[in-house]
Amino acid sequence: MALFDERFGVAAPGVSPVRAVPMPDEPAAIAAAAALRRRGLLVSAAFFPVVPLGSPVLRLALSALHAPGEVRRLADELLRVAPRR
Repeated sequence: MALFDERFGVAAPGVSPVRAVPMPDEPAAIAAAAALRRRGLLVSAAFFPVVPLGSPVLRLALSALHAPGEVRRLADELLRVAPRR
């Protein structure tokens, strides 16, 4: 989790393996999730009522079973389809 947080720059208080990457709007979140799935990465788009109205995110869960290279690839692919604001 720390590797992803450091590489992608997502603040995630606590110890939950779930990460939320803010997106500008729902269509962008849906498009980014689809693009990542085409690249073999399972990331879901979440929007109201799962998250507050107007605050869509990409949600993903990290695991101790993910190798460091997989985490780096995920962060790199996220930066390609969901550039940081």
